[in-house]
Amino acid sequence: MDLPTQDRQEKAGSTSQLLHPTWHTKSRTGELAKKTISDHNLILYSLWTNNTPRTNNANHHTRKFATQVGNWCLFQQNVTQHKQNWDDLVSTPATKKLDTAITTFWNDPEGINKVCFPPFSPKFKYVPWWSPQLNTLRKQVNALKRRAKRCKNPVLKDLCSNRYKEHKNIYKTEILKAKQDSWKEFCTKNARSSPWKVYKMSKADFTRQTVPSSLTLPNGSVTTSAKETANALLYKFLPDHHIALDSAQQKNIRTKVSGSETPAAQTALNFRDYEVTEVIEKLKNKKCPGQDGIDGTIVKGLHRILPTLWSTLFNTCFKLGCFPKVWKRARVIPIPKTDKRKLHTVQGYRGISLLSIPGKCLEKLVIGRLNHFLESTEQIPPQQYGFTAGRSTADAINTVIEPSCRGRKIGLKCGLLALDIEGAFDNAWHPGILARLWELKCPKNIYCMVKDFLKDRTT
Repeated sequence: MDLPTQDRQEKAGSTSQLLHPTWHTKSRTGELAKKTISDHNLILYSLWTNNTPRTNNANHHTRKFATQVGNWCLFQQNVTQHKQNWDDLVSTPATKKLDTAITTFWNDPEGINKVCFPPFSPKFKYVPWWSPQLNTLRKQVNALKRRAKRCKNPVLKDLCSNRYKEHKNIYKTEILKAKQDSWKEFCTKNARSSPWKVYKMSKADFTRQTVPSSLTLPNGSVTTSAKETANALLYKFLPDHHIALDSAQQKNIRTKVSGSETPAAQTALNFRDYEVTEVIEKLKNKKCPGQDGIDGTIVKGLHRILPTLWSTLFNTCFKLGCFPKVWKRARVIPIPKTDKRKLHTVQGYRGISLLSIPGKCLEKLVIGRLNHFLESTEQIPPQQYGFTAGRSTADAINTVIEPSCRGRKIGLKCGLLALDIEGAFDNAWHPGILARLWELKCPKNIYCMVKDFLKDRTT
């Protein structure tokens, strides 16, 4: 008997749903609860497909492209084809056009990377001491184990079992030797530059700790959802400053720096080609990139193919005092602190902001110009040891130890008062930074670049 058109379609759909291997189920009991006199409720299952590709939820990387196995010849060809268009975009003289041009320019490398490089798929189970020889030994041991189990002859079974045990002992010995050699090599290589990496590796428990979905806030309340927890952590890492709470002095400072005036008429020199090359070549290939997924290897590749591209782009930004918005986007990752007693509170985590690689290069170049201005005008006090070239924490410690040693030699007592500001950088007041640059008569392009860098940032 033929069914009506609608019934035939429903029946065909039900059959295809049951045969489809990727359908998911959803139960519905309310609608049919009143249609039966049984003590049990009927359950209706609605089936639907999920065409969205599965993603690895444990992947917290921003790296998108596996550049180590990419087609660099094709990458060079595509980059060369875009050379003229990119040169026209990055040479835009207007500030508003520059921001739009860089956003357009930054979308082109992402399309090129998708064609030239496969997607990056991290493997968390990395074993540095594993080798092809150990892989061969493992296959031999597994084959002898299967042969000893399947052998029916008692005499041959004993021979196979003895041979399996012999190769198993050799396999264990080689594994232990490989682990020890790898650890010795690691300690020898890293202890030459700094012993702290070896110390951290020895102290760490090598376990991945995830942020719980519920955390205790400073006021004693508890978050009730993952989104609320994320907002609480973000507010703790990057607290807001409420303009309504400004004092009269702060209001005057904010009004002063919010205008279009600059503290000085002179401008700092443009970046030289060798300065840009030095900053780019010092990029670490294994550093995690920003949200765009373009790592240091790709930035270096672009620089080798088009040597003047980054210099022209950075100098245009520096001349106009414009920091591109596409490089102001940060992805914040919460990192657990060592004190495990605080892991259930927001104070037990610190935030790491992953920023775009070219934006970080532009930051370093601007900081170099700012440091040169401060040193040339002798604005850095001699008591400052942090963020000063040629000085370190060892110099600060010696400054404290020397007078105390002299006092003890003549029988005096020495006291030390130490102050620590919690979250000093997280709570830095941006108008205060700009006001300080204004007082120092900072060059026009440096001041405008810092001012633009501090506004309209997103996380």
